[in-house]
Amino acid sequence: MNLILIGYRGTGKSTVARRLALKLGWDWADADVEVELAAGKSIAAIFEDDGETAFRHLEAHILAELTRRDRLVLAAGGPEGGLELGSASGTARLYVKDTRLVVEWNDGRRSLYTAIPLAPPGPYPVTSQVTTDTAPP
Repeated sequence: MNLILIGYRGTGKSTVARRLALKLGWDWADADVEVELAAGKSIAAIFEDDGETAFRHLEAHILAELTRRDRLVLAAGGPEGGLELGSASGTARLYVKDTRLVVEWNDGRRSLYTAIPLAPPGPYPVTSQVTTDTAPP
């Protein structure tokens, strides 16, 4: 089992991943750092030199490798373009739409669509109900 954190750039995913992994006794990784290590250059340089398509391909490869591990807290990319994770048992896509985190799962036999309301900024905790449908609204 792994825990994957997604969010916009600069929101503290890496900091939270490191602290949470320490509390859980798990390993942690930052997908952006792993992409940069694999490419031998910064993400900005990948976009400039090779384009977004090359970056997304490398990112998908790195995420596939990282999610094969167990007991990993992963700081993954931001939801601007979404995040797609594949495994032998199916594919999950996570993205933000309006004020909800959307999770789509497809295993070749069935699909699942879940939209989770995101808490607005502020000091008050928000409780939300998760609804699950088999098709997007």
